[in-house]
Amino acid sequence: MKQLKNIFLILAGSLLFTCTSLEAQQSFGGKPKSFTIEREQSNGLRAMASHTSSNLPVYTVTRQYSAESLRAAAMKMINAPMMAGEAIAVDYNLIRDGVRTELADGSVTYRMQIKGVNAKSIYLFFSRFEIPRGGKLYVYDVDRTTILGAYTDQTNPSGGEFAVEPIRGEELILEYEAPKALPLPRIIIDAVGYLYYDLQTHALYQKAGEDEERTGCQVDANCEQGEGWDDQKNSIVQILLKKGSHIEMCSGTLLNNTNEDFAPYIVTAGHCAAHKEGTYNFPPSDLNRWVFSFHYIKPSCSRSTIGSIEAKSLVGCSKLAYLPMHEYSDGMLLKLNQDIPLSYRVYYSGWDRQEQVPDKGVSLHHPLGDAMKIAVFEKKPRVDKWDGHNKGAENAYLVMTFAHGETEGGSSGGSLFDAKTNLLVGTLTGGQETLKCLPNSESFYGRLAYHWDKFKDKGADKRMDIYLDPKTQGKALSLKGTYRGDNRYLYPVTKVEALRSLKQKNLVQLTWHSPKDVDRTGSGKLYYDIRRGEVILERIEHTAGKLLYTYVDDIDAQFGADADLAYSVRTVLVQDNGRTDWTSWSEPVGVYLGQLTEELKPSVVDKTIQWQEPVLYQEWTRVPRNADDPRFASIPTAYIPKYEGVQIATQGSIKFAEKWPIGSLYHTRDLLQYATAYITQIQVLPRKAGESFRINLDHGNGPVFRPNSFADPRPDDKLYKRRLTVKVPNSWKSGWITVKLDEPLKVYPEYMLRVGFETANNQKPSSMSYMRLEETNQRYRFVGPLVMASVNSREEWYQIYFMSRVHKFLPEFWQGNMAFRLIVSNSSTPLEQELKDADVPSYSSALPALPRPIAYDVIVGGQKEATVQAEAGKQSFSYTPKQTNLSAYSIRPVYESVPTSLDAPSARREVAVTISNQGPGKVKLYGYPDGTKTVKEKSVIWLDAYPKEGYSLTSLVVNGKEIYPSSEVWVGSEALNVVAKFEKSKDTGLDALAPKTDLSVYPNPVRHEAVVEGVAPNSLVKIYSLDGRLMHQVEAVGSSVKLNATGWPAGMYFVQTEDGRSTKFVVD
Repeated sequence: MKQLKNIFLILAGSLLFTCTSLEAQQSFGGKPKSFTIEREQSNGLRAMASHTSSNLPVYTVTRQYSAESLRAAAMKMINAPMMAGEAIAVDYNLIRDGVRTELADGSVTYRMQIKGVNAKSIYLFFSRFEIPRGGKLYVYDVDRTTILGAYTDQTNPSGGEFAVEPIRGEELILEYEAPKALPLPRIIIDAVGYLYYDLQTHALYQKAGEDEERTGCQVDANCEQGEGWDDQKNSIVQILLKKGSHIEMCSGTLLNNTNEDFAPYIVTAGHCAAHKEGTYNFPPSDLNRWVFSFHYIKPSCSRSTIGSIEAKSLVGCSKLAYLPMHEYSDGMLLKLNQDIPLSYRVYYSGWDRQEQVPDKGVSLHHPLGDAMKIAVFEKKPRVDKWDGHNKGAENAYLVMTFAHGETEGGSSGGSLFDAKTNLLVGTLTGGQETLKCLPNSESFYGRLAYHWDKFKDKGADKRMDIYLDPKTQGKALSLKGTYRGDNRYLYPVTKVEALRSLKQKNLVQLTWHSPKDVDRTGSGKLYYDIRRGEVILERIEHTAGKLLYTYVDDIDAQFGADADLAYSVRTVLVQDNGRTDWTSWSEPVGVYLGQLTEELKPSVVDKTIQWQEPVLYQEWTRVPRNADDPRFASIPTAYIPKYEGVQIATQGSIKFAEKWPIGSLYHTRDLLQYATAYITQIQVLPRKAGESFRINLDHGNGPVFRPNSFADPRPDDKLYKRRLTVKVPNSWKSGWITVKLDEPLKVYPEYMLRVGFETANNQKPSSMSYMRLEETNQRYRFVGPLVMASVNSREEWYQIYFMSRVHKFLPEFWQGNMAFRLIVSNSSTPLEQELKDADVPSYSSALPALPRPIAYDVIVGGQKEATVQAEAGKQSFSYTPKQTNLSAYSIRPVYESVPTSLDAPSARREVAVTISNQGPGKVKLYGYPDGTKTVKEKSVIWLDAYPKEGYSLTSLVVNGKEIYPSSEVWVGSEALNVVAKFEKSKDTGLDALAPKTDLSVYPNPVRHEAVVEGVAPNSLVKIYSLDGRLMHQVEAVGSSVKLNATGWPAGMYFVQTEDGRSTKFVVD
């Protein structure tokens, strides 16, 4: 087995598509210095994994809890905030307790590792969070799939209480960078947030074997029921509350006020902050550590896709108004501690405080801390009082039954909007004791009309009118919602269609609709990036008002059969100041590139002619066909002695499984022109002759719950699962093994597919292969395999959710794709003989859309005699001809969705790419074949660096401009001249970090303002752009100067002082 020698340098790429990337106003991006040190000292991916947290003492906290008891308790929390975890008191001081490391530039790092044993997620509470100017703090998980920071002196100017966002898993690392000659920070942790559930998978609330997407009556906010509520969705927050030693969850809504000054007012339920009998006595130190997250929502309605969090969060608030459940209306108004950045693109919802009762409406909320859901009521609510343990005020509540959706623990404080006005009229108090999806279950909402001023005689904090209507002191009846500067949310493209031409096999047509509100996203130019596999083919400009886009891809000889035929599109906004924002990619869709039957000969049976639907085959895989690829390796020792206190049977088994998202086909599942797909063959890459193991194909619990029904079907497992035993021949030496399915498995587009294998729980290497992923692949997907272990001889399974959780058991298998190649077909008939590579000439990493005829023309003598309509699911057809010579008939399939021919795309000029590698190493174009000399203009490329062992990349320059490795490079008409310098790494591996000057700029990269430190008093400081243009100059009064880079184009700049010293910084 060859060992990987190349080091994949990533800067922005690894952060763009992490599973839990949270953007907060108080963080300024970047990466810890230790990451650079370890890359220079490491030797490929295995070494990188071993360096993640070496030589750090681990400070541990623990709690004993039963997942089943908490699951049951959570289902009863509809009348209370969801209990999510505990704040465990500690006394940690990063400077006192961390590991101190001196760097070659004179600066120092302090690092410490904190572990919440068996926690699903953890985060930190600080009693002091005081960072001196120039210092930086990062917080990240041990696998580096989430990086928070850099936190700076601008993060928490008061230096008092603070909190960071939760991180998935049970461990995190703090790293502080202290530049030379700066005072030390005060970073004191007084509690660890120990969460009982996984923020992304809600793992606590699943039993072993369940899929992450719970069945039930919850409806994702971007399903059809959510159409028309897009603005309001952008005002909804998930709230993580610290209440003494408890951590709880609620929902809330950002509201507008009559001054329309964008004050950050959040309305939620009063009981979210209540103690017993509704009393409120929380200190500001708790409120300062509440976390508010916007935009936590799945981009589509499909449960067959992996939802990603693109939430933007803020920390801390103050209480303005509080009305408890008991004798009041259960409302609370909060004000965030800081204004909401324009880049968050949030909506300030409107409100109606009048007492009329809406006929119809919706509620938006975060049940069980989940991605945003919607509940719809279609009958007029009744006016009543809360009649739970605490009695509410008379007529202070609206009570309704939902036609679609439901509320759960964590939904508390969720909004109630009137469908006629789209204005907020209430906040959720509670409802059914347990979630049973009953058609008559009721939910109670505190009325804004009562929150407003009905109890103003009870005290200043028992009214909201003076805050929401400061202009007329409570006289306003309603107010419309608004965006700040009409800076609307930048929506992703949600669906892409990809179809080949009937006549021209090399041409593929993509179609998509422009995202909603795309013409109202602020100043700048909008574009769409088109991606095939891992290559961005072209960036095309958006035309204002245009709704439907088409793009024709010519699959040229540069890629040929090696092209991954999975297509996706993303929205890009290049702002006037040069900053680029982009959305997540659309769900990928594969395209069928095989031969389409244009005419077929029917068989004659009695007086009829009969024919079958043409059979198509396409490969669906995440790995290359070349079995000798050096990245393939044996999955390591599959032995897990115990986990979370559960003893794992040594005679039992371990199951490995990957999620295979089905993607855009969900949106077209009911369209006649797309065939039902069946998995008919699977290929695996074993590691040893004579071994046996089992392949598992699993659609979870069957089809998705239909939102308009209260039934929860549990279909026969045989329809949705296959178990295949593989016996590797004793004569096997190398290559793939093919397994035909005796009964092909139907692919259900609505539901996630899991593909995996099962092997013995022993200390022997498994007989199955996986392909190690280069780090750069993280920019598109991170597929953490799931693991299940049998706990006893009865094969009762205990689920270990993500590979990062079992890193200690399988350290080398921390990321990668298992060696599976699936063959899908439109035919449910089993194969008579196995298919070879030549039979299936193309592949895609996304499930391909298999075009099917929508009808068949019956042809005789060159003329159409009749048309036989196709039927969904029907594969055999017959027709009784009008003429007697039945052998003269032929059948022509009609493919409505497949263009007969396409105009070849306009030729784009080939742009020369010249790469000069100075030193032992090389740079290559990511996703392109080795030796590529040209790329198409108007495309986007990445450059990846591969230093030889013992060397590191010291600079990467494109056309005279220094860039970060793995940064995007826009290809215009100018030839690209790439110069990469590689130098021998020093023994310490730290010399690359040493600055060439004692000047420093922070934060760096710069968004708006920055400070230059280390200048001589009364000296002139000049700022130059990369092309030598003087951008700014200022005379220093002391040893530092403040810069305002607002409006400067993104790029690299130089600071120069009168004494000849200089340094550089980046404007992002």
